[in-house]
Amino acid sequence: MAHVEPEVLENYCRFWTDLTPDGVKSVGSVTTEDVRFSDPFNDVHGHAGCERILSHMFETTIDPRFSIRDTAIGENAAYLRWDMSFTPKSKLGQTTGQWSFTGMSELIFTPDGLVRAHIDHWDSGTQFYARFPLIGFLVRRVRSLASAK
Repeated sequence: MAHVEPEVLENYCRFWTDLTPDGVKSVGSVTTEDVRFSDPFNDVHGHAGCERILSHMFETTIDPRFSIRDTAIGENAAYLRWDMSFTPKSKLGQTTGQWSFTGMSELIFTPDGLVRAHIDHWDSGTQFYARFPLIGFLVRRVRSLASAK
């Protein structure tokens, strides 16, 4: 494990907050060639996999934005608390209003300051699936049954 310098973490945060469709290919400037990227929907390795996920995000949303709310550097990893906002595109070209998610990312860096693992942790049940009529009802129902009340 590599110790993470604050400026290296700031540079990685800037990649996400400044990301545009034209910047997708620059993921290789902040990650290793065999980087692992994992979130509730994806688990890929390598620049091509990351580029595919980021391109898909820009193809299926309008104005996706990341805001980094907090960072922490531990002994073996760095962590980000972030908000993501966007407007989903529908299949009919209509928009469905702005959505936002809050999550955490666990980052593993190499000694030369590149990310070799980016693992996102966020609640896809309440922040994503619950927004859909049928699935949302089921998610909310299961959640209420499992809660301590």
